Amino acid sequence: MQAVTTPSTPSKWQQLVARMPRPDPEDKILKNVAEGQVEAVVDELRAGGREAVVALVDMLGEPGGEHSDSPVRHALHALVIRCGAVGEDARGATALSLASTLSGRERSAEVRAFILQELRYCGGPEVAPALATLLSDERLWADAAMALLAMGAIAAEHFRAALPNVTGPQRVAVIQALGTLRDADSAEALRRTAERDPDPVARLEAAWALANIGDAGSKTVVLRLADEARGFDRVRATNACLLLAENLAAAGRRPDAAAIYQHLRDTRTDESEAYVRDVAEKALAS
Repeated sequence: MQAVTTPSTPSKWQQLVARMPRPDPEDKILKNVAEGQVEAVVDELRAGGREAVVALVDMLGEPGGEHSDSPVRHALHALVIRCGAVGEDARGATALSLASTLSGRERSAEVRAFILQELRYCGGPEVAPALATLLSDERLWADAAMALLAMGAIAAEHFRAALPNVTGPQRVAVIQALGTLRDADSAEALRRTAERDPDPVARLEAAWALANIGDAGSKTVVLRLADEARGFDRVRATNACLLLAENLAAAGRRPDAAAIYQHLRDTRTDESEAYVRDVAEKALAS
């Protein structure tokens, strides 16, 4: 006698996702969404806490797979945004639940990247250490860096700690983050990078980071790098000098700013660098 198989009953989370609006099969656009349809699903998911978050992550599929998981992604994103609006407790709990699904290798890099992208919207200090461990991951470092950077100044210590342990594009991303966050505590390490790093891209990015931080102690390092550079690297490094001078002047360090402008005015003698002399002259005159 042949066994009769019956389809498994969808879980309550799958049933909730089934109530999410679906894109039109022709133009892939959401249409005819009933008022309150998404909100009702999200409220039930939010009541499910961590169990609901993990269940949604478990339902994520591969991009371009046989079956679209867009309702799952829509539900998870809506949940993240809603919890962030409710308050700090809901935001932090959702972020921790999401971050807990990043450990191990049972999920693909593509799925974990999507989780990191959602953490840009709800991540905070409670998940920063977990994200920092991924800054050296060959496939996830960029998404991890973006999620950390979205947290603002609280992420600076994690980028600072990662700087000695990363190389190549990961190192460049960490340097850029420290400059974007204007982390003055990383200035010494960035000066060493600008002076001695074997990667010329890292040296240039370190010069920009120091300039954006407005570190007066980096004046000599940044000017030397610009003087020694050639081609487009010289343009970029010189722009870092101008940025440093601008930030020093804005911070009231006018003598330091003037010294940079005078150096650029006196050393950029080639016709192709006339614009640098012009900027320096105008700055000194003002």
